[in-house]
Amino acid sequence: IGATGMVGQRFALLLENHPWFNVTTLAASANSAGKSYRDAVGNRWAMKDAMPEKFKDMLVLDAEKDIEKMFRVGDNASKVLVDIKGILNRREYEDAGYHYWRL
Repeated sequence: IGATGMVGQRFALLLENHPWFNVTTLAASANSAGKSYRDAVGNRWAMKDAMPEKFKDMLVLDAEKDIEKMFRVGDNASKVLVDIKGILNRREYEDAGYHYWRL
């Protein structure tokens, strides 16, 4: 998920203990890539609830440049892709069997 903005933060909270989804990868802009989620968000955490512990030390990947790496991390177990910015080729991922959601 594109995790560092307000929408991504909300998704992180909603998916923290979700019974169907296990978040294995967090991605954001190149400015956040290579940092822990805690460091990438910094003092911009905008939610009432605290940042989920399970994500704090997770490495943030580059949402545009690390596409292939993102899918290898989770071993494609659930094949769900949420494209917050609409930057990916929807048809390519749907043809590969992914459930694609653009927000």
